[in-house]
Amino acid sequence: MWWPGSGSSGAGSTGATGATGADGTIAVPSADSDLAITASTTADTDMTLGQVTRDFTVSGTDNLTADDRTRYYGYLGTSSTAKSAVVTITGFTDGSAGSWPMDTRLKATDNFTVSAVVNINLGAGDGSITHLIICPGNEAGDATSCASAAINDRGLGALVSDITDNVTRVFINYTTAFTLITADSIDNVTATQVITDTKSTTTSPTLGTASTVVTEATGFSAVMDSVIYGSTLYTLTAKDNGTLTACASGTCSTSASAVFVSTVKTVSCLIHMEPI
Repeated sequence: MWWPGSGSSGAGSTGATGATGADGTIAVPSADSDLAITASTTADTDMTLGQVTRDFTVSGTDNLTADDRTRYYGYLGTSSTAKSAVVTITGFTDGSAGSWPMDTRLKATDNFTVSAVVNINLGAGDGSITHLIICPGNEAGDATSCASAAINDRGLGALVSDITDNVTRVFINYTTAFTLITADSIDNVTATQVITDTKSTTTSPTLGTASTVVTEATGFSAVMDSVIYGSTLYTLTAKDNGTLTACASGTCSTSASAVFVSTVKTVSCLIHMEPI
C-alpha cells in the first residue's frame, strides 16, 4: 500500500526591529523681560525675626495658553539671586488660579498680589531670608534670570555675636549719634556700639563694632544706668557702693572717674535722675 510522504513546514524570516524613536525634549523658558515684583509701601509689621507681614505685587506675567507648561515658581532667597527655599502656599498666597507654582494660563487679571502669611517662618526663621524671587519655569528648569524684591524683614534680632548671650541691661543714648549700651551678666562686660539709624521704613538699622566700656572681674551689678554727657559715655553701677566709668567717644578707653570733679558731679546727677 502506498503512503503519502509528509511535506516539510515552511519557515518565514523575522522582520527587523524598528529604530528607537528620538527622545522628547522641552526647552527651558526664556527670561520674562517685563516680570517684576513690587513690595507694598506698608512696612513689615511682624516684629518676629524671620517672619514678615507684607504684600507684593507681581506684574508682567505672560497670559499663557491652556496647554502651555510654563509656570511661575517662587523662592526665598538669601540675596536677589541665591535661592534658599521653595515658596509654598503655607508661607505666601499667590493670588493666581493655582497655589504655587503661579499659574497664569488664560489669566483673568494683569497683576497678582502675593501676600506673606502671618506668623510663618521664612526658611529657618533666622532672618537670613532677604528676598522673594519668582522665575518662569517648567519641567526642564527655570529661566536664566528671574524677578526679585527685598522682603525687608523688620523683626527684632540678635545684637551682634559678642554680646548676644545673657544681656541683662540695654540702654540707648544719643549725642551726635544713637549709641547702644549693653551689659552682660555672665561675661561681666559692659559694651557700647554706634547705631546707624535711618528714616526708612524698610532699611534696618545697623550696629557698629562693640567696644568694651568696663569689664568687672567679679560681681556683675544688675543695677546700673548710663548717660552721654558731651562726647563721653558714663555708666554708673551699684558695684562697690557705686562705680562711675567714663568712655570717650570713638576709642572707648576705660577710665574710672573721681566722683567729686565738677563734670562728674553733674553727670552723677543726670544719671541719678533717670529711671533705673
